[in-house]
Amino acid sequence: MITSFSLFIGSIYVPQFLERFSKYHKSYESVQEEKKEQVEEVILKFKNNVLEYGNEWDLGCEILDIDCTSIIGTLFKSEYALAVNESIEEAVSFFQQALLLRSYKNSTTVEEELSIQAYSAWLLNGDLNKAGEVFFDLASIPPYDLFALKRAQLMFFLIGEMERLLEITLQLKDKMEGRPYYHAMLSFAYEQVGVMDEALTQVMLIYNDLFMMLF
Repeated sequence: MITSFSLFIGSIYVPQFLERFSKYHKSYESVQEEKKEQVEEVILKFKNNVLEYGNEWDLGCEILDIDCTSIIGTLFKSEYALAVNESIEEAVSFFQQALLLRSYKNSTTVEEELSIQAYSAWLLNGDLNKAGEVFFDLASIPPYDLFALKRAQLMFFLIGEMERLLEITLQLKDKMEGRPYYHAMLSFAYEQVGVMDEALTQVMLIYNDLFMMLF
């Protein structure tokens, strides 16, 4: 039975509870947004590390230190296992963790879905041709990810499909031209099919792009 006294007490504490809950919710959202920004920053560092032929593979581990539910971070951890520990078994284990994370999430991004498909073809099935095509699909949609193109190139390089390597790189010229890393990859692609004059032209464009970025 609700008494007048109960209503009186409720009129005092319910507003206080709602106010505290609102503050907590806003604080939680703020922390989550900050975490998301930190994860995106480290993901970008990881991708740039790959583009620069760097050795900071532990950036994949750093992503998971910030957000242990990151699907992309878990996939990058599989690259860490390959590059540092040279363990395909460990890489597959991290990939399976990414699949588990996907099953717990209500929704995933296009990048997450395509990345899972690409790494599945690469790590689980050894189908490098399919992996290359899926990485290319990922590179072909905004924001036209250079890392995805780099991985597509790697897949086709490993199976000796140099003509396809050049073809996919040229198909993204309109979207990626003017980005130094892209011209480096296009130069590599031309070199692999023996078109050295075009390879050299792309090298010169790299310096031109860098000059334009500085000035």
